[in-house]
Amino acid sequence: MINKLLNFFKDVDKYILILINKGVKFGFFICVSALILLISYHTYFKIPNLYHISISLFKTGLMYAVGAFVCGFSIDLIKKQMI
Repeated sequence: MINKLLNFFKDVDKYILILINKGVKFGFFICVSALILLISYHTYFKIPNLYHISISLFKTGLMYAVGAFVCGFSIDLIKKQMI
């Protein structure tokens, strides 16, 4: 079972892997900027809106990274079935 899953990850098209990599990096960048806002909230500014904005931004970054990952692999599966 694990070997089948590893072979599936190895057989992904290289262009789709580049797309997944860029999407995950962009989501990671959004999460890091949200964490910087959370640190500034914790240390300097005690504005509740800053807290809610940064938490929402963090959730958005995580969803974007997971979405890029899942959509990339689903596009690869669809592409392989069409060929």
